[in-house]
Amino acid sequence: MGRNSLAAITVAAIAMISVSCASMRTAGNNERGRVVHYAREMMDKGYKYGADTPEEGFDCSGLVQFAYKNAGIKIPRTVAEQFAASERIELQKAREGDLVFFTTYASGPTHVGIYTGGGRFIHAPSEGRRIREDDISKNYWKKVYYGAGTFFR
Repeated sequence: MGRNSLAAITVAAIAMISVSCASMRTAGNNERGRVVHYAREMMDKGYKYGADTPEEGFDCSGLVQFAYKNAGIKIPRTVAEQFAASERIELQKAREGDLVFFTTYASGPTHVGIYTGGGRFIHAPSEGRRIREDDISKNYWKKVYYGAGTFFR
């Protein structure tokens, strides 16, 4: 194998590693704050299953993806994909912009919100409701809490 071939393989390997790690970011408070800012700007927009724009409304994972995208971070679209791609963290270590997952109607993660700090999170709840901020310590949310994840490191 020639020197040029080895160099090409090395460059390709580095590119693959970069792409696979693109969703994990080292972020300061500004990037985390931007995620929360964009989610807060959508407060009171309506819930709509499968929707992910301010004009249509949002489902829970659509809101999360929208806030991250507007903050310049690419993440997957569905709750299951967001859970699988994020790094598990303990709720006590969650910071603003991290994600909190719930199991509301089936086994596994079925609902997601953006942690805002102080035990609170922003989410698109369900049909007929509007995007809002809730307290994770409320009995319902404590009962259905599934885990927390981060795309920041």
